[in-house]
Parts: sequence; structure tokens; C-alpha cells
Amino acid sequence: MPLGYRLIRGKPLCDATVSLVDNPIFAKTLAKWLRELHHIPVSGLDNTDSSELRWQFNVPHRIKRCYENLTQYEKYFLSAGFLVSSLTDIIEKISEFKLHNTKQSILHGDLYCRHVIVNEHLSPTGLIDFGDIFIGDPGIDLSIVSIFSEKLFDVFLDAYGDVDRQRLELLLFHSFAHAMSFLSYAYEQQKPSLQCWAGSELKRSMDELKKLK
Repeated sequence: MPLGYRLIRGKPLCDATVSLVDNPIFAKTLAKWLRELHHIPVSGLDNTDSSELRWQFNVPHRIKRCYENLTQYEKYFLSAGFLVSSLTDIIEKISEFKLHNTKQSILHGDLYCRHVIVNEHLSPTGLIDFGDIFIGDPGIDLSIVSIFSEKLFDVFLDAYGDVDRQRLELLLFHSFAHAMSFLSYAYEQQKPSLQCWAGSELKRSMDELKKLK
């Protein structure tokens, strides 16, 4: 996996296209990279910040942030085509989730469309910006599944493997909560490509959350 290279050629996915990724090879490649990253031994590494008190796993804190984003930036969500009632329904649903920081792996920690690099053929060439790296459950990084079209959701997760219901809830929770903040940021920055990606990622996470029974 191209991790820590001096130079990774290409550009961020969000700068290369505004469309969700629909290439199964891309999905399988990214899943393979993450599986390799998450299997790096963590014994002997500082594990201080990987408790369930870490903010990524703090359900009340993140639910509060979702409501704050929706209240403060309602006009942006409406502009992106989202109904307040639909967003509220999802927030209420995920507020019941019990997030578990079960498996201890090295995580990228901030993986989304700005940190996946692609070449001119829209093939992945590497991952960047490991400034938020920490040790925790892989579900956080697996939330990147929201960059893929619906038909590649299972392709990506099957290629990665080891995704049970508990981890599925974690990755979808993180995907949705991150997208809520991402969308408001994208509109505040007045960046059309980011607005498009934030809206697409939010919709994908919502669609998958609606399927959960």
C-alpha cells in the first residue's frame, strides 16, 4: 500500500470528479489498502486515546453536533435537496446506536474524498493526510464506503471482510455524522465540487441507514 511516500502522483478524488465511484476495481483496491493498514501490529504503540470516550465513539456528543449543524446550516441542507424531517429521522435512529471501539487497529482517522488520491484514469494511487491517525476500530475508516455507488457498497465491504452488524453500525454512523459536518463546511467554503461530494456522501449514508432494521 502506498503509505508515507514522498510524492503520490494524482489529485484528490473530489478534484478529479464529482461522481460517486462506480469502478469495482477501485473499491477492491481501497479495501485491500485498508485491510493492510488495519492489520499492522499495534503492540507497543501508545494506546492512550483509543478508549470509547474518544469523540468518534461518543454518541451523545456527535448527535448533538448533528442537530447543531442542521439548525445552524438548515439553508445549506435544503439547497442540497435534503428535507429536515428526513435528516431528523436518521439522527433519531442513530441516536440509539451503541458504538463499540472493539478491534484495535491503526486508523487513518480522517478518510474521505479529499484524502483519496487518483490518477487521470480515476484509479486510486494512494491516501494522504494521516494527521489524525489513531488506534481504534476499523469501522471509522470503513465509512469511506460512502464514496461508492450503491452497487459497490457490498463489493467494498466484502473485499475488506470482517464487517459484522456492530461494525456496520459504526461505519454508517460515522459516515452520516461526518457528512453532516462536511456539507455545512463545503457550503461555507463555497466550493461546488465539495458541495456535490458532501451531498452525495450524505445521501449514500442515509440510504444505507434506512435499510437497517
